[in-house]
Amino acid sequence: MSKQKILELADLYQAELMRMGAVASRIDEGVLVVPGVSQSVLRDHLAWCCEHVRWLVTQYDQVAAAQQWVKFIQGALWAMGDFSIEDMRRHAAPATRAGVMAHAAISRPPSAPEAASP
Repeated sequence: MSKQKILELADLYQAELMRMGAVASRIDEGVLVVPGVSQSVLRDHLAWCCEHVRWLVTQYDQVAAAQQWVKFIQGALWAMGDFSIEDMRRHAAPATRAGVMAHAAISRPPSAPEAASP
């Protein structure tokens, strides 16, 4: 995954988390026991994680580490039901592929049959 795509995903997820009312705030690692943490607190932590992803990429060029953080964020968002696996596939798709897929969906005539998935 490119640096730009990682930053795009961090921005996308943080914007969605903020829209849901999250405030970027790190949870003490000793307190983070998922069954005992509310979704609101977890979303606050995920918003902080998005900031950390940007920091890893822009300040330290740690692309591999940032990608792992993005995958954690995606997993947590999926587990809470905020995004589906298919949503996140579209988010992570290269711009050219996503653009082609979006264009194909828009430009397909209404009477044309759906193309089979590979």
